[in-house]
Amino acid sequence: MLESDFEFLRYLSLDELKSRMSNLDSEMENEIEELRRRYASKRQPILDAIDQKRKRQQNF
Repeated sequence: MLESDFEFLRYLSLDELKSRMSNLDSEMENEIEELRRRYASKRQPILDAIDQKRKRQQNF
């Protein structure tokens, strides 16, 4: 199954493969950074709600 996802690589020239490989690290770094941003944006409202709950409980 997984082979067919990358079947197109068989038909690329050596120069095209080298070019794709040289760009791979920066593309992966960009993808990781985007995932970090998405994680932080989803996590922050949860942290805010926990903080608000703690503040309310301190008032009692």
